[in-house]
Amino acid sequence: MHLEPAELDDVPQSLEDHGPLEELLLSCYYADPDAYLNSLDPTCNVQLSEQEKALVEAEVRDIFAKFVFTCMRAVDQWVPVYGNRRQPEMVGLVNHREMCYHFFMSFFHQISVTSPQTPGAPPSPQQVCSTFLIQKVVVWMLSHSMEEIRVLVEYPGARTARFTDGLQAICTNSAEDAWSKYIAAGVVQGKRISVAMSLTPATEEERLYQHLSGFYHHYVVDPTTGELGCCLNDKEEDFQYAEFRVYSVDDFGSLMNLLCQLSDLSEAAEAGEQAAMAVDFEGLNLSRDGAMSLAQLCLSSDPRSVYVVDITRLGFHAFHATTHTGTSLKSIMEDSRIEKVFYDPRNDVDALYYQFNVAPQNVFDLQLAEVALRRARGLTVRYVIGLFKCLVQSEVFVQPGLREFAMWINDIGKALFEPKHGGSYKVFTERPLHPGIIVYASHDVRYLLPLYDAFHQAVEVCW
Repeated sequence: MHLEPAELDDVPQSLEDHGPLEELLLSCYYADPDAYLNSLDPTCNVQLSEQEKALVEAEVRDIFAKFVFTCMRAVDQWVPVYGNRRQPEMVGLVNHREMCYHFFMSFFHQISVTSPQTPGAPPSPQQVCSTFLIQKVVVWMLSHSMEEIRVLVEYPGARTARFTDGLQAICTNSAEDAWSKYIAAGVVQGKRISVAMSLTPATEEERLYQHLSGFYHHYVVDPTTGELGCCLNDKEEDFQYAEFRVYSVDDFGSLMNLLCQLSDLSEAAEAGEQAAMAVDFEGLNLSRDGAMSLAQLCLSSDPRSVYVVDITRLGFHAFHATTHTGTSLKSIMEDSRIEKVFYDPRNDVDALYYQFNVAPQNVFDLQLAEVALRRARGLTVRYVIGLFKCLVQSEVFVQPGLREFAMWINDIGKALFEPKHGGSYKVFTERPLHPGIIVYASHDVRYLLPLYDAFHQAVEVCW
């Protein structure tokens, strides 16, 4: 629970009495048959070792992360319902922080996960914990700039998305604390996850790695070790300086953050700057009839980052949820000022149009560009080649070892999802996502923009 806003004199601060919160966590803990304390003989007065204490603390923090995650999902579903609807009559609250505080508290109580309190009855532990979370996030929201608070007051969709962000931050910090305690207990060795982990976790350590990684939204990939690192946020030093970083977009709070980045890209294009977006998709027999699972985006404004959008979780709203300014994935995909860089988009655009009513504009197909370049060299072209082969044959892997890493990741991906290699396409729909799928899905798309630059220049020279 590490949201640390500035102290605000004119609004109440977070609850000091954590008794009901502890009561709820303990009841949840003892309800779990796998909890460590439940494995001990209740008739024996056993003194726990330091490692055993760390394990119990880890399990309790893990439970709290799950509780916050559940609350976050319940609130998050309201974002597309509100859309970019306005409440202009509420703008006057912006200059009155205490009134703004009570307005936010009332609003989020109405859409929180807990049931209403029975008149005259004391609040349940769940209701007290819900109030605790709401109050903590609301105080954090009110520590933002006046202009941002104005948007949150006026637009309930933006307000709910930012609240989701706050809950996600608490959830991730709780998972981070749990992870540290699991390390102290000797249950896991560290915070780096091998992407070569088996399809079904073979050990308790692998199960915990996959479970805990699902609470995070920011990852870094180390091509030299083949490991995935989880970061608290995009301000963390490891994330900021990483050459290969991944944003997980699996709720509407994180989707709104992505759409703000895309809105900036659109404004740059409107100002006459070159703007491009590499796009790739994963799914089950992806087409107008095959389900889309993931969308991967890499922006020319930030080529070191890949955004992995969870279509399985967000569904139709992934493309149609809008910011308060009207930006959506659909509007960006159909913005002719932004070039969309695909590699063989036939199945992708088929799925986009027939499943999501999205018709991409200004599409550059790298596969056709590769064919054009071969023909320009006087070669007879009888076939097209796939993306992986194209990348390996190109010169985009400028650093030593990147080509070998690409081949390794390609093999890992096939082992996870191709049935003939012992995998299953269902791996794209299982949550949390397998670390190998996160890296496989995000790996190729980050090279589409360098490939686009190389092909674009070569095509211009040839023609």
